[in-house]
Amino acid sequence: MKPGLTNLQRSRIVRDYFDLVSQTAEFRYRICWEGARNLFTERGFPPSTVIQITCDQGDDVNGIFAVGDGTLLDCDLRENPHTRQSVAFTNWEVIEASDTDEDDYGLALQILADSRLKHAFDIAVQSFYEFHWRECDRPLP
Repeated sequence: MKPGLTNLQRSRIVRDYFDLVSQTAEFRYRICWEGARNLFTERGFPPSTVIQITCDQGDDVNGIFAVGDGTLLDCDLRENPHTRQSVAFTNWEVIEASDTDEDDYGLALQILADSRLKHAFDIAVQSFYEFHWRECDRPLP
């Protein structure tokens, strides 16, 4: 963390980091995200290079992702109603980093830009999945 930050700013960064770790662990490893991982791979973005920033359920699943080349994406993913796996992107929109003042967007891009930070983040993501999800991760009903 940068020197000179207030305790409140440091706390927010820690919370934002934890949110990125937990959401990315679900995206990269949970069975229910397999379809989305396949869609990102088809577009040239291996899941190991994607950080999930947000996720909202609706008719489509909407998420904001940071991808390995430093691009921020706002995506809608259509789910198959029977398998509940993502089968197509219905929206794929590049977000300019300067278009948002969200700290977690900048944090995700900072992680992707620094190989040491990315390596530590990847370990945290896998560890989070192992600790919180592996034992109860099942296919969607």
